[in-house]
Amino acid sequence: IAKLYIPPSCPASEKQCISNWLSESSELTFILFTTTKPRPSLGKDVKYLDSFDVKVSDSSSLSTKVKLPKSVINNGTLYFCVFALPKLKNIDRSKDNWW
Repeated sequence: IAKLYIPPSCPASEKQCISNWLSESSELTFILFTTTKPRPSLGKDVKYLDSFDVKVSDSSSLSTKVKLPKSVINNGTLYFCVFALPKLKNIDRSKDNWW
């Protein structure tokens, strides 16, 4: 997933080029939410699922349990929202609504 955030290098003289802040040594926190709405807003539309830290240079495979809402079991759709941000430090993730 992190490779999506690593654009190709561009010349320093190029003014319309987006520079990249990720490097091979970067660390990210991924925060996952689920929703049954195609265009959710925060609050009741999304349910916190999990969060995990990754190093950009490492390959990872992680598992988490997903409780399926009744609407999904009855032929509905479940969407995943994934937010990638610089690694969170000094955050107590054991508290409710820490995000």
